[in-house]
Amino acid sequence: MRDSQKISPWHNIELFAKPEQGEEGLFVNYVCEIPRGTVEKMEVATKEPYNPLKQDVKNGALRNYPFQSLCNYGMLPQTWVRCDRCAHRGC
Repeated sequence: MRDSQKISPWHNIELFAKPEQGEEGLFVNYVCEIPRGTVEKMEVATKEPYNPLKQDVKNGALRNYPFQSLCNYGMLPQTWVRCDRCAHRGC
């Protein structure tokens, strides 16, 4: 939530971050869906309002990897659909 408002990690987080004063370079925001060392298969729920991060379900069962994730896995926000074209999804 941003200022008590729900946001979508997919559509409402900027792709490029604003550098702090005194920092130089290009900064990109990243949303971690599966942290290193975990087994739960999490992902952005693309068909739900505000696109929450949820554990994936297959055939009615929560999905887990057979081993711990070896790295952080996630997505770069605003790289799929333009927000002005997805108002029906609660953005």
